Amino acid sequence: MKLKYYIISLVLATSCGYLASCSDDDDDKIVNSELTFGVDALRVKIGEENKTLIPVAAGEGQYNAFSLDENVAKATIENGEVFVEGFHNGSTHIVVSDAGGHYKRLPIQVYTTDELVLNMQTLDFNCLLGKTESNNQIEVVLGNGGYSVESGDERIRAEISSTVDNEGNETAKVIVRATASKEEYTGIVTVRDQSNCTAEVTVTVKASFDVFTPERIAIIKEITTDYCNIEVAGLTGPRPSYWDYYINSGTHYTGEATENSTCKVGWEYGSSWYCYGQAVIEYPETATVGETVNGCTFHYVYAFEDSQSYPGYQAQIVRDDAEAIAVLFAKVDIENENIDYGYIVMKK
Repeated sequence: MKLKYYIISLVLATSCGYLASCSDDDDDKIVNSELTFGVDALRVKIGEENKTLIPVAAGEGQYNAFSLDENVAKATIENGEVFVEGFHNGSTHIVVSDAGGHYKRLPIQVYTTDELVLNMQTLDFNCLLGKTESNNQIEVVLGNGGYSVESGDERIRAEISSTVDNEGNETAKVIVRATASKEEYTGIVTVRDQSNCTAEVTVTVKASFDVFTPERIAIIKEITTDYCNIEVAGLTGPRPSYWDYYINSGTHYTGEATENSTCKVGWEYGSSWYCYGQAVIEYPETATVGETVNGCTFHYVYAFEDSQSYPGYQAQIVRDDAEAIAVLFAKVDIENENIDYGYIVMKK
């Protein structure tokens, strides 16, 4: 009986040794059947000096590699390792193969710079209360393309205007539009590129309450044709195409006195019951050139409407000579953050 147990034990011991021996032999013959990288994606900066190694975590050696877009990046083999060189901003993939016939591709993002640089960090607006002005002076000096912009204040709106040349280089400007409130305020405009680099511009918006500025008056004085410019809330709209005709053929007022001890400057065409258009400013007859007077009324018909009168305006005759008369008028509403204004030029 003891002999039987001895034989069984010997057989088991021999079997275990054989299995262990086979296992050792198989370890020598195992082939790594998977090609893997040490990263999921790679960012590569443009330039030969910035060549970047693709870290192969597992593979069978004798690597080859190529780029799916060599305009963006190229792959080279150096001392058995795979390197990537970037040429233009953008994305592509590098495909790597090994001696075992395995293939794997790695996403590549090529970029120019580690920071986004603009030509300015601050921008100031000084515009009429309630009015919106635009500025396109912000330029991207250095970046990685694919620009976007956002504003931290709804009163400040921004958008990107960009062009791309034949070599794929992008030139970008930031167009900012700001609306003036009764209180000065600041907002942040943030520009971002495709590499997620950002730059900020601090925008300061200050309201002006004065329509009768020397600069605006000088522009009006230079107008030599019958002309109306109306910036009145609720009235301003696309200029009717026929206005250019009717403004020349309708009834003109060039400072004539009325029975109400006022004078009128402007034009109208049509009758009281079917008016094609009207823009008339009525002011006290005592007003003189260069004097800002109160108690003025603006009469207006945009198109095919009843004439409407809007009192409470200030007005200034900015020109009155043998050739023409020009009147600038305005009404400031600080509570509702708005200035209505306009100017009318009538040839004599």
